[in-house]
Amino acid sequence: MVRGRDANRVDDLLRHAAEVVIELALDGRILFVSDAVENMLARPASSFIGRSFLEVIVPEDREHTLSVFQKVVTTGIEPLVRFRMLRSDALRVELETSVRTFESDGNRRVVAVARDITQQAAEIAVTGQRDYYYRTLVESGTRPAAVVDSNGDILFSNRNFKSAFVRAQNLNDVYIRMPDEVRRVLENAWYESNRSESSQPGVADFSYLHDDGSISWYAASWNAFQDDDGQRRFAWVYDDITPRKRVEIALRSVAESLTVDETGSIERNIHLVAQALGFERFVVARVTPDDPGFATIFAGVEHGRSLAQERIPLYDLPDLTVSQGETCVFPSGVARLVPSVAEYLSPTYESYSGIPLRRSDGTIIGFVSGYSSSVAADADAELTRSLLTAFATQAAATAYRQHANEEIRATRDRFEVLAAQAHEILLEIDQLGTVLYASAASEAVLGYTPEDMIGKSLPTLVHPEDRKANRASQAQLFTGDDRTYIVNRILHADGHWCWLESRTSPFTASDGSPRALILSRDVTDQRHSELGRDLLYHVVQSGADLVFVCETDTRLVFANEPAMRRLSAQVPVPSDASQDQVIRPGGQ
Repeated sequence: MVRGRDANRVDDLLRHAAEVVIELALDGRILFVSDAVENMLARPASSFIGRSFLEVIVPEDREHTLSVFQKVVTTGIEPLVRFRMLRSDALRVELETSVRTFESDGNRRVVAVARDITQQAAEIAVTGQRDYYYRTLVESGTRPAAVVDSNGDILFSNRNFKSAFVRAQNLNDVYIRMPDEVRRVLENAWYESNRSESSQPGVADFSYLHDDGSISWYAASWNAFQDDDGQRRFAWVYDDITPRKRVEIALRSVAESLTVDETGSIERNIHLVAQALGFERFVVARVTPDDPGFATIFAGVEHGRSLAQERIPLYDLPDLTVSQGETCVFPSGVARLVPSVAEYLSPTYESYSGIPLRRSDGTIIGFVSGYSSSVAADADAELTRSLLTAFATQAAATAYRQHANEEIRATRDRFEVLAAQAHEILLEIDQLGTVLYASAASEAVLGYTPEDMIGKSLPTLVHPEDRKANRASQAQLFTGDDRTYIVNRILHADGHWCWLESRTSPFTASDGSPRALILSRDVTDQRHSELGRDLLYHVVQSGADLVFVCETDTRLVFANEPAMRRLSAQVPVPSDASQDQVIRPGGQ
């Protein structure tokens, strides 16, 4: 026990010491705190008496500190423990405390001596952070990395940074090679990170144009730290994401081509996909059941050059397996595992991917396949698989469409040959009667070449006296009748009228518009003969002479009206009476 002058001396020492002495009960209650606590935490010592030490420690440090305190009480160890407490102005103070137990008046107590290490801890943290960022630059491996100041000047960069960005001395030297919209986004993100010391790390993706015209894509990330002289610095690290971006661009192009039937899209996309997936040889080929073991290249690229459309043997290549409906993948060793690859293509090929092309009903119509001299990477495998599947879908649709177009062209060519040889005119008209197609016979019959006929309004060529009947026939055609028949007069190119006998059938075009096919033959001579016969009949019937027409066996075929009136007045004359029966003796 300290008494008298010694006790006063102890109190004076405790009051002026930098460390804080704390006495605690075994249950953690604070029994005594030296006055030095007021200088350290800006709180009077009396404000701590009777409280649990856990109440005055920040919540994040309570669990660990309690664990150490329990070990001190149960085992008597004398550890150093660190924890943080709040000053009255809410700033956190970090304390390093030595703890041990002692006996006083027969009671066991705990004494703790705490010293303020806040500044020391901050310096260690800054140094550790700075060392971490410089270590990151050194250990970044294949990633370009640099340290820059708040003005963007590059203070330090590793070899990969110099290789990627060559002469860059400031971030602006990198920005200037980006597209304008990307540069603005990155500059804004850098500004936000650079304007306050409490800013969050920054990230941004950008494309970079190299001197040779090639484009690379990078994902940049940066973090702020404090240098030895207290200056703010930034550690920049760049990940090369060019392969992934190429896949994304190719996938986007393929997706757009699936919704827009753009001419040439398959040729463009096959180059994009081959570049994105690293294929030296990449082909889209068609197969038919009638030609097993062979395929026809529809589109392809090999070492950057487009392949011509040609029929190729499949030998024992992996393509043969794919053409039979199986997806086939060799991540590595394809030339060693499949000798025909080395024999017929190239011994340097290392990996292979192939997907069959199918119609909507499941019928196999071809395949896409790619060979590469590199081992297939596992990174972004899902994205790669999505790209190849999407391209196979587009290729299947394009191949099927091309095959259908070829059949349509062949049918059209046969039709054109037949139409050219026919004497009848074949016309295609829309609902307004505008001629959309005319066969070659239009020139022989009407004097108009097929080119002259296309675009003409057919109703304007009809004789005025026939137009009413023609309009009725056309209206009837487009309101439900399968076909119509009409004979009318059409204006010849030289100005005279031709009689045409026409049969018309409606149909619906591929765009959904109503159309009609008209097959017309020239009946002008026949019509004139019919008119001559009608005129002769009228003259014979209206004349005064008696006219009889008989077969060689004297059977009566015809008698005109005057003859029939004369005879019927005397004797009924059967329609099949002979001349001998009609003409009686005595001149009757």
